[in-house]
Amino acid sequence: MRIKDVREVEASAKGLVVVGKIAKIFDGKRIQGTKNGKDYDFVATSIKLEDDTGSIYTQFTDVDEDFLALEGKTISCISCSINEYVDKQGVTQRSLRASSYSAEVVPETSQPELPEVQIEDPAHPVLPKTVPVKEESPAVNKPAEEAKPVEPNIWAEKDLRIVRQNSNLHATTLVCKYFKGTLEESIAKVIEMSNILVSSVYQGLKFPINEKQADLLKGIKAGSDEKVASLKGVNQVKRKFVFEKTPMEKKILELKSELNDDIEFTDILVTKFGVEEFDSLSEDLQAEFATELSNLIIKKGK
Repeated sequence: MRIKDVREVEASAKGLVVVGKIAKIFDGKRIQGTKNGKDYDFVATSIKLEDDTGSIYTQFTDVDEDFLALEGKTISCISCSINEYVDKQGVTQRSLRASSYSAEVVPETSQPELPEVQIEDPAHPVLPKTVPVKEESPAVNKPAEEAKPVEPNIWAEKDLRIVRQNSNLHATTLVCKYFKGTLEESIAKVIEMSNILVSSVYQGLKFPINEKQADLLKGIKAGSDEKVASLKGVNQVKRKFVFEKTPMEKKILELKSELNDDIEFTDILVTKFGVEEFDSLSEDLQAEFATELSNLIIKKGK
């Protein structure tokens, strides 16, 4: 995806892959704190990503030293989500948050035109394409040439590695959330799920699970019926999972409402703290941010 496309898709879109050149890498900021009883500690690094259609700010978490050497080079930002904010001129802008990156991707504008090929992947092995033999004129007695397989080209192989890396990431997330087992069993489950996800990308609407869809739905319904039967006569409570705001976060929201100026609010957050959302700040930085807002409100009241 190119940068101009990011400005046209829905703001709720996730899992985007955006290609561009790193125009600048900004200094990383370490962010620590506790939220909902859980400690967090990470380094947020922002870059300015650009191509011939525009530029956009993109944030990464805990990048390695090799990433810092990529300034001026083209990368692919993987599994991106969109963040919207209001700039100093009051215009709604967009930035990206990327889960990972690949330094091997070449922009679409500089890729040479290559013949379409299929590459063999363990998740969905296919037979290689062949080059058809031209029919010779009857007057010329020449033996027919044997069909030769087309070798996978380098760009297709890179695309496959990106798909595989992205599938591994999402498979790991699902396993960590839903699967209970040993480390060895979890690794095997990640590989199995990643193969299914990679296969679904290359087979399009011919998703492999469709072959077993009837059995799958039958099993889900049977499990659901058993669970419902076991709960008959029991008061069932509908739960809605929400993240409770901390007292400091509630205070900041009250100050924001009192300030009644989203542009000033965002400007202080980005300029002085280098983030676009205050809930990513540690408790100490949130307290400092609240002090800045209070001083601004007092100053405007004079």
